[in-house]
Amino acid sequence: MPPKDKVMKKIFGRTITPQIEETIRYAIIGVTTSIIGVGTFLAANLMGAHYSIANTLSWVISVTFAWVANSTWVFPSGKKTFMGKVLEAWNFYISRLASGLAEMALLYVFIDLAGFMDFPSKIVASMVVVVLNYLFMKFWVFKSSAVGGNGKRPGPEQAVNQTD
Repeated sequence: MPPKDKVMKKIFGRTITPQIEETIRYAIIGVTTSIIGVGTFLAANLMGAHYSIANTLSWVISVTFAWVANSTWVFPSGKKTFMGKVLEAWNFYISRLASGLAEMALLYVFIDLAGFMDFPSKIVASMVVVVLNYLFMKFWVFKSSAVGGNGKRPGPEQAVNQTD
């Protein structure tokens, strides 16, 4: 049994499937990204930045962290060429921009049109965005490396031979 499987078995009491492992990794990165985003927002805000500037800075830093973490730990693509990485990063940022706009639209509908309270609306919108981001990552940005079709991620030997 590989060491990774021993760790997962110790944590969960059994060996888990690659799909569940991918979901767990995505959740860990998502929570970490959220902490970075909120922390950056609070730090910038405490230093006197307007909330829109603090939010923009928070988005850039947290999304950049999310791309690096997701592309190396959750959906490792094995892309080696500069242009392969650039395209992957471009798709990632476009997808996060789209989900950010979706979140703003949901907040507008929940708060301004339906009259719901701000914080519960933010929680519900955030849950929708987490699912939307996962789908973007799995089926568009990192589609060649997500667990799926053959049930495997590219290993080091496949990554060396992969073309971008």
